[in-house]
Parts: sequence; C-alpha cells; structure tokens
Amino acid sequence: MKICPICGKEHSDDDRYCRACGGALIDKEPETPEQAETEEEAAAEEPAEEEKAADTRQGEAAEEKKQDEEKKSRMDDFEAQAREAASQLGEMAAKLGKAAKEGFDAAKSSFSDNKQTADANKETTDGDKEKASTEGKTSAKEQFEKAMDTPDMTGDFDPADIQANRGMAIVAYFGILFLIPLIIAKDSKFARFHTNQGLVLFICWMMCRALTFVPVAGWVFNVVSFLLLVLCILGIINAAQGRAKELPVIGKFRILN
Repeated sequence: MKICPICGKEHSDDDRYCRACGGALIDKEPETPEQAETEEEAAAEEPAEEEKAADTRQGEAAEEKKQDEEKKSRMDDFEAQAREAASQLGEMAAKLGKAAKEGFDAAKSSFSDNKQTADANKETTDGDKEKASTEGKTSAKEQFEKAMDTPDMTGDFDPADIQANRGMAIVAYFGILFLIPLIIAKDSKFARFHTNQGLVLFICWMMCRALTFVPVAGWVFNVVSFLLLVLCILGIINAAQGRAKELPVIGKFRILN
C-alpha cells in the first residue's frame, strides 16, 4: 500500500504517482500494535464521552423540572393560603358589614320616628315657611335617593363565580389589599368588578390624605375621606350580599375592565 505525502490519499502498490495531486507516492508504514490499540481506545472513548454528556444533560433537565415543580408547588400553597385568609377576612367583614347595616337602619328608623314626632308636636303659624321647609326636605330626600339609586348589574354575573369569589370581592375594599384579588382572582368577573371599585376608592383616599395638609381647605378633604369610608362600608355590604352594584359617585369610573 502506498500513500501520497502531499494529500494523504492511499493507492495500490503498482501506482507511482498520486492520481489526485500528481505527487510521488511513498510506501505506507504499517501500523504498530500500539497505534492500533490507541485508535481502538479512542474510538471506544468517544461513545463513552457522548453517553456521559447525555447523562449530564438528562440530569440537568431533571433538576430543572424538579425546581419548576417545587416552585409551582410553593405558588399553589401561597394561593391556597391567600384564598383561605381572604375567605376568613371576608367572613369577618361580612359580619361587620351586616352589623353596620343593621345599626344604620336602626339609627335611620329612630331618626325618622323622632323627626315625625317632633314635626307632629311642632306648631307654627307661618304656613309659607312650613311649605318651604317641606319642599326642601323632599328635595334633599329625592337627591339622596337619586344618588343611592345606582345600576345593579348582579344579573350579568355567574352565580357560581359570585359564590366562589365573594370573599375576594370583600377584600378588595381593604385599602392596598385590593392587590390580592387583583392577582389571585384575576379570572373572576365578579371579583374584578369590586376590585375596580376598591382601587378607585384607594386612589381617592390617597389623594384626600395628601390634600388634608392644604392650608384652610384641608378640613374639606377630611370630610371627603369620611364619605369615602362610608362608600367603602357600602361596597363591603354589597360584596358580602353577592351584589354587583355600583357605588355612588365613584362606581361609574373604570380602571380595570
């Protein structure tokens, strides 16, 4: 066997010149047993290295999968704990809202009875004054009822969604805690409705707290803050009762769709 020293191409013993490059051929040195053994070992090591690399990749993939499963498990545990906390907080808020509503109704009824008694015992000879007073009271009552008569869209929501996410809807009115239903109950249309109102209330409250330091007019924003607290309680009552009813004044604003 002959080999070309220029291009390394092998030829038969009868050839004198390389057919590829034209170089003079020389006899190929026979492989020694050591060279053959070295080549065999190298050929055997290549599959071993490939197998080792494949095992390493499989180990890395398994480790990544394990980490992803652990991360998902922690997120599921956090969501379950958050839902449980929101449910307990919602139950407490519902009880407080119910008690507040009963107290408000009782106070309203007592005030109405006392007013009727005072009006019945009061005697006046000024008929025009009494008529003007009655008209003023009627007008104020009509304005109050008009302000409280906001759209009730409960019928547009799934009853199962309302039942499952009523606690989340209540939590939306606890200041910065509106982030809990915003993140965890993002797919709930009912919770998102109340989260929007809770967010609007939170923004309005923050603005009022900042403006209370304005000289002279700061007390006005203290009054507004108190009215926002009343709206917050009203929103909690609506959420606890499973109602999607807009709050007066701020209910028409939409930040979350």
